[in-house]
Amino acid sequence: MAGLAANKTKGGQALPPAGSRLQKNLSRRVSFNESTVKPSPQSSIDIERQRNNPPPHRPSCCNACCACISLTIGTLFFIILVVGAVFFSFFQSNMPDFYFKSLNVTNLEISTTNSDTTFLTADIKVGLNATNKNAKMPVDYTSMNARLSSEDIYIGTFHLPGMEQEPHNSKELKLQTRLKNVPVADADAKEIKKKWQNHELLVDLTLDVDKYDDDDFILEKA
Repeated sequence: MAGLAANKTKGGQALPPAGSRLQKNLSRRVSFNESTVKPSPQSSIDIERQRNNPPPHRPSCCNACCACISLTIGTLFFIILVVGAVFFSFFQSNMPDFYFKSLNVTNLEISTTNSDTTFLTADIKVGLNATNKNAKMPVDYTSMNARLSSEDIYIGTFHLPGMEQEPHNSKELKLQTRLKNVPVADADAKEIKKKWQNHELLVDLTLDVDKYDDDDFILEKA
């Protein structure tokens, strides 16, 4: 009995039974911190690849609709552009030609009244050529005003009546009118008279559409 008591005491302290120590050792728990666990090299490479190469984005239905609408609008715009270019080329090639062949000033006279007012009188002869290249469409020429000047010196204005031209047709018109008692400055009248006598008179003709006034001179067929 004494020996058994000696086994149970050591240094005056009671020792736990042998069976209870074994049970205590078996129930001991061990915990690991994730930060202390070092990942494998292959795991680090896979994580880095996922960060640098995110998964592809699948196109949504909205993006597909926007792409279809943009493609449709672009196609329509291209078709309109081609049709417009073809129509413009056809229309430009069939534009009528209208130009002056000749412009003659004859019987130019200058008169001065008692009030020192100078007037200019002259006969104007105009040769026109009009060509309609279109084989199907007629051309209507509206009435126009023709303004005559010589080196910024106003001579007078006369009226060109409108006319209609048949398809694929060419016309030559010879028209004449008379400018009578057009007031001009005395110095300008003398300069015009001198150049006309020396056959050096340069006449500028400017056409204005739909600006006919009652004071304009009417140009009639010769």
